[in-house]
Amino acid sequence: MVCDFNENYAENGTCELKGLGRQFIVANLEADVKKPFKNISIHLKMFKFYNQFRPFLVDVEFNVCDAFNKKSALNFYGNTLMRLMMKYTNIRKCPISGHVFIKNFELKVDYFKNIMEDGKYRFNFMFFETAEWLANFTFYGEILTNYRRPKKI
Repeated sequence: MVCDFNENYAENGTCELKGLGRQFIVANLEADVKKPFKNISIHLKMFKFYNQFRPFLVDVEFNVCDAFNKKSALNFYGNTLMRLMMKYTNIRKCPISGHVFIKNFELKVDYFKNIMEDGKYRFNFMFFETAEWLANFTFYGEILTNYRRPKKI
């Protein structure tokens, strides 16, 4: 996982992955917001590795504040991200200020293996306040559905 923060908007930004098993990882991210976010958008892009990472299926953007205020309808990916935000973050309404975190965000292979083929993937989550870049979180992972554990001797 790679995290980048705009230091004009956030400070004390940290991110970490904890492996809780071979196919189960949790992500923790946190930062202190310097200026309240009133119009925050998330841009999600997915890439698949074919000799290099290339765009694959998902390239969506939605406004978080509009979703909280029920001003706009969300597509499947927006609804999924909002449900995950409600479960794993302390973000509940706009404007967003103070200490924000994503805690114990579960990344299980089981979530993806039924809808995605085997391969290496990259997920980019880019956050914007109107047109100003706030942060970028990049997750790398691999799906192996035919993975077999070595036999114990």
